[in-house]
Amino acid sequence: MSHNHTSSDIAIRFTVSYRGYNTTAVLAKSSMALKLVKLLYQQGLISNFNCVNNNIIVQLKYHNGRPL
Repeated sequence: MSHNHTSSDIAIRFTVSYRGYNTTAVLAKSSMALKLVKLLYQQGLISNFNCVNNNIIVQLKYHNGRPL
């Protein structure tokens, strides 16, 4: 999978999850996705993340009902 498809897939999965007020988003595990998730975690924009098999499970963070 090219980086272009990976980045758009990540953005779409976050958008869909946040719009549905889900507590988690599941991403396909890749080096680019892992780097992005680590950066979002360091910046305080997500609560946590775990790598399970070939997926990254991201705990989404909300403030006053709005996604960060």
